[in-house]
Amino acid sequence: MNEQDLDPRAQKRQARKQEQARLQAEAKTPQGAYKNARGALLAIAVINLAFLLLQSFGGASLFDIIIVLVFVGLLTTCWVLSKKHYGWMTAALVIFSIDTVFWIINAVLVLLASGTAGFLGIGGIFLRVMLWVLIFNGFKAGKKLKAQQQQSHQTPAEIVVNPWENHNQ
Repeated sequence: MNEQDLDPRAQKRQARKQEQARLQAEAKTPQGAYKNARGALLAIAVINLAFLLLQSFGGASLFDIIIVLVFVGLLTTCWVLSKKHYGWMTAALVIFSIDTVFWIINAVLVLLASGTAGFLGIGGIFLRVMLWVLIFNGFKAGKKLKAQQQQSHQTPAEIVVNPWENHNQ
């Protein structure tokens, strides 16, 4: 028996490493990528609600608040409905892409008006890119999962070759 067998901390470290390896392997599957994308959708909604809360203390206009609430509502709807239907990930990708375009336009206007980057910092850009990649990977995974689902729903009659068909011609 070696010392690691007796040390509970070493056993816990080993268990954590095994769990991390399992999670990393799961994330590489279409199911894992889709699950990560759904998590990203929820994160985007929460981040935007927090941003809205901060803006409301800073005197944001009613128009801005309504726009953010509509966006959060759309993404939350996509998150809820994407659990059963892969097509909602496509809608989420489109909505987030449109939001990103508006975010870039707004950031450029703030930069031109104030001369400072404001929320256009590297962190904001990195977060947007990371979330967009997660959603895009979820979109691709959803397509794969849908194709797998359609293949598994084939009836045996669709798979079996017609025995009366003449294959020698």
